[in-house]
Amino acid sequence: MEVNEGWRTMPYLEVGSIGVGLALDEFLARRDDEQFATARPAIELAATSTMYALPGLFTGRAGILLYLAGRSPDPAADPLVAKQVRGLAWHALPYGDGMAFPGNGLMRLSMDLATGTAGVLLALGAALHDEPVHAPLLAPTRDVPAPAPQTPAPAGAGQ
Repeated sequence: MEVNEGWRTMPYLEVGSIGVGLALDEFLARRDDEQFATARPAIELAATSTMYALPGLFTGRAGILLYLAGRSPDPAADPLVAKQVRGLAWHALPYGDGMAFPGNGLMRLSMDLATGTAGVLLALGAALHDEPVHAPLLAPTRDVPAPAPQTPAPAGAGQ
């Protein structure tokens, strides 16, 4: 299941099925919904490709990696996660004493979270670090506690 733009399908975090998958996982961690649960395996399939054109978090392999790492009980030992970690080597370029990744268009190195090296580092942290690492505002689904019971607001609240 990929988002259909009319002339291509997109698996990515920003404009594709992985972004939908992250939202579904967060929703399903809190509530049951048969239709959403049925969509999950099709979205998972979009995260198993060998080829992603860009390395970035929002529109590339790093977003796929972040999604897979957030769903796995043991990302460091997960073969799908390892496949995407290895795939990041396609775009890794020497920079200073380390490496960096190109941004959208693959025309220049980028250090930003959305398209560049910072996003790749975040995804690698989610996959390989022994402490939880997650995107800003998105805690990993596997660490979400059960929701607290909701108490209805008293009559007239908010007036």
